[in-house]
Amino acid sequence: MASPAVMPEHVDAIFCDLDGTLVNHGQRTASPDLISALGSSTVPIVPVTGRAKADAIGLLESLPINNAVIHGG
Repeated sequence: MASPAVMPEHVDAIFCDLDGTLVNHGQRTASPDLISALGSSTVPIVPVTGRAKADAIGLLESLPINNAVIHGG
């Protein structure tokens, strides 16, 4: 079994694509362990999407995150 990755001290935030990374066709694709790790990370995880706020809000609310970059910034 692989050891969990250790976050380097110099990381201020992690930006990742929402569609195709954390969700796919509106359903979570990330493993439950990863979703749990997002919520307990001391480094902010910031999903980024080209979706409009109205299209993204339901997906974003289902993830343990506090920030996101959406269509139009």
